[in-house]
Amino acid sequence: MDVDYVVKNFNAAKSYLYQLILKSLTSYNANKKEPYYLFNVIDILYRKGLYKNCTKMIKQLIKKEEVSDDYLAQLKAIEYVKYLKYSDIELDEVIEGLLSRESIIIEKQKLLSQLQSYLFQVKKIWNKTGTMKKEDSILIAQNIIQNLSKIDVSEFDNLKFNQFYHEAYFLCGLVVHDKKLTEHHFSPLQDIIFKNQKTGRGYDYNTIDVLNQLLRYHLFGNNFLEAKKILAIILKTLHASTVVNRMDKIAIQADCYIFEMHIIIQEKELSLMDQLVNNVVQFVAKNKEEIPPKFFMLYESNLLVMYFILGEYKKVTQFTNNVLSSKQKELRNDVLTSVMLIELIAFYQQEKYSLFESRLIAYGAHLKRNDLSEVMWGLFNDLMNNFLRKHQEKESIDLFLQEIEKHEGNQIVEDLDFLTQWVRSRRDLNQF
Repeated sequence: MDVDYVVKNFNAAKSYLYQLILKSLTSYNANKKEPYYLFNVIDILYRKGLYKNCTKMIKQLIKKEEVSDDYLAQLKAIEYVKYLKYSDIELDEVIEGLLSRESIIIEKQKLLSQLQSYLFQVKKIWNKTGTMKKEDSILIAQNIIQNLSKIDVSEFDNLKFNQFYHEAYFLCGLVVHDKKLTEHHFSPLQDIIFKNQKTGRGYDYNTIDVLNQLLRYHLFGNNFLEAKKILAIILKTLHASTVVNRMDKIAIQADCYIFEMHIIIQEKELSLMDQLVNNVVQFVAKNKEEIPPKFFMLYESNLLVMYFILGEYKKVTQFTNNVLSSKQKELRNDVLTSVMLIELIAFYQQEKYSLFESRLIAYGAHLKRNDLSEVMWGLFNDLMNNFLRKHQEKESIDLFLQEIEKHEGNQIVEDLDFLTQWVRSRRDLNQF
């Protein structure tokens, strides 16, 4: 546009630019914009008194697939519809229809909020206790299960309802160690998450979090092939995602490194660990200030497991000292207890008996103080006390292995199988 023309026809130029801006707000890539971007546009249009354009954007908004699952977004759109009723424009049947559904949408949002509350409660328990059996956690999970059983599933009409419902049941099953309950809700939960990908809706932070839960479950069952498939999906979608912010991406990437380490250790492909450690070193150097603190403790916990399997017991005690000297409240109790147990066995193996004895006393006190009744913890406590007293070691090992066999499938027994193998090796070598 010529400068002289603009000066001579300023009002016309101003109107022209105004129309261009309006067109860009209402048309440019509107179908690809996130709902809450469109709300910003709607707000601007309403405040400028452009009610027809505002109505057009609301109609465009409620047609978006993700808004059909987002009752809060629908209620926010209804707020603007109510404002528009005070203007002199005539609302069409689509807008009036949205307004007439307000009470129904409110009831659905109440039910969804209730499900979210149950899910939040059980996630909090799961993140704190992990695979341990803890009476207070089990009671809370059982109460959630009872409340979930009262919900009328016929009211569910979108993926979010079903996702939250099955995810809450799934995690409750893990907390109460009800394998049938967990398996019953595992398949529909996995189907819901994968359906997001097939419909092209992709993954946000919450769905990636569910993928993490599914991955963990495959690891619990030693189904490493499926675990690796989900890990690949998480990494692929994580790097392609435009809706997951940088901080969340770093947290998810950190979790993926822990999962990968766990798979390598369980499959005993320890030759792959060097490359992974190099990747982690680069990742930490680039993002150290933004990585969640728990990552470093879980990372070092996995390294000490690897060094234990390799028989490098000095390195084991080095890493256990790093982990245990950190803020213990950041560690789940099952991880903390495992690290304490690994450390005292490493001291025993190095024949540092005074340190072994002090750690064994601390370990026993920890079990009692936290009311940890998991069979694996108690069996190892009894076994190591017999080692300390040099009391019927062979008989103690035989009894220990017999008891372990009775609890095949227990997750902590499976996770600490490398310690059970250490006990077997002592029996086979007749080190008494």
